Amino acid sequence: MEFRNSGEDLELRFEVSDWFSLLNPPALSKIQESHIFKFIANQWTHFDGINNPKVILPRIFSQPESQSICFYPGSFNPWHEGHQACVDLTPVESLVVVPDSNPWKQDDRLITLKTILDLMKALPQNTSLYPGFINLEVGNPTVSWLPQTKWSKRSLCIGADSFVNLEKWKEVKTLLNCLETLYVVPRNIVDQQMTQTTQIIQNLCPALKIEILAHHQFENVSSTDLRK
Repeated sequence: MEFRNSGEDLELRFEVSDWFSLLNPPALSKIQESHIFKFIANQWTHFDGINNPKVILPRIFSQPESQSICFYPGSFNPWHEGHQACVDLTPVESLVVVPDSNPWKQDDRLITLKTILDLMKALPQNTSLYPGFINLEVGNPTVSWLPQTKWSKRSLCIGADSFVNLEKWKEVKTLLNCLETLYVVPRNIVDQQMTQTTQIIQNLCPALKIEILAHHQFENVSSTDLRK
């Protein structure tokens, strides 16, 4: 794959094909889209193992310059109003949306470049998207990548449904110890369960700040239901 220009004008092409805009691509094969996702991810030097970026990406795909970062991982398949509420409610300088397929959900669909470009239209100026884990065929627990990133201050945004199961996440104490703040977006979880989970997480990591964000009108919306 070749590239020319940079930023919003970045263009790509495969072998003898015509040049096309990254932000307005033609129909591509899944293999070609996978190459594009990897190419973008390889420009993010703050992820482990990436040292030599080659091009300036469009803003939405660009690595944030801030050393204080908040990650918002999820399958986002499809993206919906509840996900948008998470982005809008999280009070941070730089937010990175990290799409990541869940191989244990057999009804998960492949995330396409069109899906990502449509998603981008909903993201505000302080938000970037990292595509390095899209359509992985193996499990990718958050602890396997987030602690290895090179930002000096890291936070995590998750929904309340994930929060109440957080103590079951792989190597959760290692994950929590690398975070400054855990932002939790409500998802119709009862207050008693939220309080109990907060205490459990605080016992695991006393220095962690846990911030429960405001309620919103899309707490019942579910990607699983939308896929049915």
